[in-house]
Amino acid sequence: MNRIRHLVLTPLLLIATAMAVACSRDSFPAEHRWIYGSWEWVRAVGEGNFKMTPESEGFRLTFVFLRGGRFEIYLNDQLDYRTTFSLAWNHEVAPGDSLPMLVFADSTAYTGTRQLVRRVAPDTLVLKSAFVEAPEVFFARARR
Repeated sequence: MNRIRHLVLTPLLLIATAMAVACSRDSFPAEHRWIYGSWEWVRAVGEGNFKMTPESEGFRLTFVFLRGGRFEIYLNDQLDYRTTFSLAWNHEVAPGDSLPMLVFADSTAYTGTRQLVRRVAPDTLVLKSAFVEAPEVFFARARR
């Protein structure tokens, strides 16, 4: 009886271990995994006096970065868009240096396909298109 149990349990334990290891692998660099989670749009500021806020525009945006490279946009708490993302390095904006850049599989009205990314505080994310005149878009980590 113990031999039969051993024959049944051993393959199940091996499969479970393999699945746990596969699920724990994350190709996103460890130093940038802080981005995972929900981020609420706070403001966009740019050249001159350009400023947009959820209050001035009449809508709220939440960006959600999920493990496995999944990305979702919620407009007023309703799922509006879903795609995937990865991390790349932009060498053109800062010659001799490289800046982290999120690359989205599909262009959205809110992201385009590429956004420079930086963390300015533990709970503050800033996205900016690589275009010089593009505004900086600030997000705060959602408290959900």
